[in-house]
Amino acid sequence: LGASQIILPTQTSGPQKVSNAAGSISGRVTYKEKGLSGIGIVLRGGAPTYSYAPPPRATTDENGNYRIGNVAPGSYQVQTSLSAYVNSDDMLGRPRAVIVMEGENIEDINFSMVKGGVITGRITDADGRPVIQQQVRIFNAESRDPRVVAQSPPRVNYPVNTTVTDDRGVYRLFGLKAGKYQVSTGQSETTPGPPSGPPGRITYREVFYPDAIELAKATVLEVSEVGEASNIDIVLGRPAQTYSASGRIIDGERGEPISRARFGIQRILTALNRTEGVPAALITNSTGDFLVEGLITGKYSVTTLSNSNTELRTDGTTFDIVDSDVTGIVIRLIKGASISGVVVLEPEDKRIMARLNQLQLMAYVQRSSASGGGIGAGGGSQSTINPDGTFRIAGLPAGTATLRLSSMMGPSAMKGMMVVRIEREGVVQRGVEIKDQEQVTGVRVIVSYGDATLRGVVNVENGPLPTGARIMVRLTKPGEQIPLRPPIVDDRGRFVAESVPPGTYEVVVSVFSPGVKPQPPVKQQVTLQNGVITEVTIPFILVTNPNP
Repeated sequence: LGASQIILPTQTSGPQKVSNAAGSISGRVTYKEKGLSGIGIVLRGGAPTYSYAPPPRATTDENGNYRIGNVAPGSYQVQTSLSAYVNSDDMLGRPRAVIVMEGENIEDINFSMVKGGVITGRITDADGRPVIQQQVRIFNAESRDPRVVAQSPPRVNYPVNTTVTDDRGVYRLFGLKAGKYQVSTGQSETTPGPPSGPPGRITYREVFYPDAIELAKATVLEVSEVGEASNIDIVLGRPAQTYSASGRIIDGERGEPISRARFGIQRILTALNRTEGVPAALITNSTGDFLVEGLITGKYSVTTLSNSNTELRTDGTTFDIVDSDVTGIVIRLIKGASISGVVVLEPEDKRIMARLNQLQLMAYVQRSSASGGGIGAGGGSQSTINPDGTFRIAGLPAGTATLRLSSMMGPSAMKGMMVVRIEREGVVQRGVEIKDQEQVTGVRVIVSYGDATLRGVVNVENGPLPTGARIMVRLTKPGEQIPLRPPIVDDRGRFVAESVPPGTYEVVVSVFSPGVKPQPPVKQQVTLQNGVITEVTIPFILVTNPNP
């Protein structure tokens, strides 16, 4: 990536008629240059899918060859289902992105496989007895993706693989890519994740191999191709104590109990500035009383459910589980804030507006630390969209609200529609700021509908991409604060953006390389029209010595 960037003119063809002629994808799966037979190949949509039909798939023949036919034009990801092997061409584990044009038969989408590594061991309790059906997790001990390095705040550590122990307490994680890993089992008090085991099972506190209670102090295991890290045994301590929380939920104004109502409960992870839902039912009885069991140590809050359709919200009361059951909790339902206004379809179209009226407008509120409910605690609700486009979302906490479309009928009902701009008193908003119990009015939610298609290719010039480099394409529109979902770019530099609202966009192309500072992106304008495909070719000049 160079010290200077030369931008060549983008060549854009005129609009084309949309064709749905099917194509195909074929290739070969090998191990040490020999074909692997009986390997499943799955083709998944690279963009959000609007169908619940099973994905196309194929199985390799005796020579390792496969072919998936009748592939509609679009963006896809091709991946193998061979869990004991890993793709040697991409140790990050990404599936292969492929863009299929009308009637195109794409060949040589090949996979050169290597045998994965293994981590195995035994989980026992403090008395040496095997712990059966205990969840075991492994974490990446180092990041290989430059885009997640040095993030602030620190990213949440999620496991890259999990398994459960058998009747001997033995676990075996196989098909692992060469790399460095850490292993844990048990329930964490500081990191997100469901209880490690079926409901009703004994809960153990999290332990990292061999006996650490923090990820930073866990032993790092280095796994090589075909290598096996064995005897990675973990001894759990005494079962973690779980506790109950009980109390009453009342109407904050009248003081009357809220009976036969269902609420959510969430654990507040203050260090991570976020919350996680707790899979426990909180249902009040006829006198408004509730009891929740199986809670580990931590801070909790009670929330109204997003589909509760109520003007009320919980008062933000939190409670702490320390070393005993908590009783006498009083949660008051108070009048929440609301957002009302109108949903506007641009451009106007009665047929599309009828579809829009079948959707809901969802508001999710990210609270500030001063608004109650704990740092990062959120809340939300939704509203129908009336025939005249008006809406009112009530029962919201104070904070910053993000508005989006939702549907109980699945993603197909929203195909081609997206919120592109939110206005309050004529000013474009990134989010709607709400004060406690404020009744916000006059909000305009501008929705665009489109079935335009942008089909393009990034031509990398002056040499191939560096090993591990990736191309990213974004579409932005002047005056709109909500970006389109970035299209996937395949190995040939091709990309397709479908169901795009019409208008003039800026296509932004960037290249990311491990350990190399990105150069300024290439930008080019393109105008899209409904019902047509617009093609664009973007040259990208690579220079080997980038600026620091």
